[in-house]
Amino acid sequence: MNSSILNNKQRYAVVVLSVMLSLMVVFAAVQGATTISSNVSTGGTLSVTGLSSLTGFISSASSTVNGALTVTGTLTASSSATSTAANGFNLMNGCFSIAGTCIGGTTSPNVANTWTVLQTFSGNLLATGSTTVSGQFMVSSPLQASSTLLVTGLSNLTGYISSASSTIAGPLQLAGALQASSSVTMGSTLSVTSLASLVGGYVSTASSTAVSHLNVSGQLNASSTMAVTGVATHYGDLNVNGQATTTATNGNFATAGAINSNGSIVASSTASVAPTLRGVGVATSTPAGELSATGSATTTLYMTTTKAITGGCIQLMATNGTMYRMYIGATDSTAMATSTVRGGTLAQVFAVWEAGSCK
Repeated sequence: MNSSILNNKQRYAVVVLSVMLSLMVVFAAVQGATTISSNVSTGGTLSVTGLSSLTGFISSASSTVNGALTVTGTLTASSSATSTAANGFNLMNGCFSIAGTCIGGTTSPNVANTWTVLQTFSGNLLATGSTTVSGQFMVSSPLQASSTLLVTGLSNLTGYISSASSTIAGPLQLAGALQASSSVTMGSTLSVTSLASLVGGYVSTASSTAVSHLNVSGQLNASSTMAVTGVATHYGDLNVNGQATTTATNGNFATAGAINSNGSIVASSTASVAPTLRGVGVATSTPAGELSATGSATTTLYMTTTKAITGGCIQLMATNGTMYRMYIGATDSTAMATSTVRGGTLAQVFAVWEAGSCK
């Protein structure tokens, strides 16, 4: 009597079914997440075509990541080999740092970049937004600003070139020359302690004071009052609105109007080159004496007074030093004689000199 419940064929069928069920369970498990609680070592290449989430990753040889590599913790390289990134490193947030210090050039425009230690840029530094430097900012090449550059502290500039309008709210100290190809406008006092040479010109719309020499090689124009408290030396001709001129070569003074003086007009008789005589000439530029008048018609010496009954007087000094005067007194008019001169009758008075002064 056969005691087996299943015959041989049935036993084979059960084994095959069990194997198939096991393979299906393993396939289903592999298609989902696979968790390995111990180390995995492979002597060859480990290829992963899908997403891999690694709590830790240690590579003792070369590793290639074809897709994105996301690291939520620290990325540490303990070897001295070279790491090559064909597409570069894109830092979406934060910065690239060495020993806790951010380095590098361009960062995300949405993230502030702060350096607390010295930074040296061998290339260019381009800022498209607002940038604040709280310490020293040293530039060995040109510093260009496309908009406003604000400096609230002291600036030491080896050279300064401005191609647009610039405003300096505080003192501007220059150790060298100040060159301006256009206008320079000062809203406050400009103090120059050394030599200032203005080749283009100088226009002052307010009060200006020169405490030392002011040398002008061209025209000196003043639209208002020009006060000179010291000596003014003119090495060229002096022209007053085209109406009065002084010639520098010979010292002649010519005027189209009258010379009015509240004081004395003195003509020195001291000659700079003897025996040239210095005097006052009327209608002549070369007076023959201290007072000389030359004319093409009758030359008249006319003396009168605006005060009543004072008359005129001529005073001469004799060779012995005595002063003599000649004048016509009130009683002299009654002693006048008449005579016929040049076809007419004229009153005659004899001139008498008497010792004394006119005044």
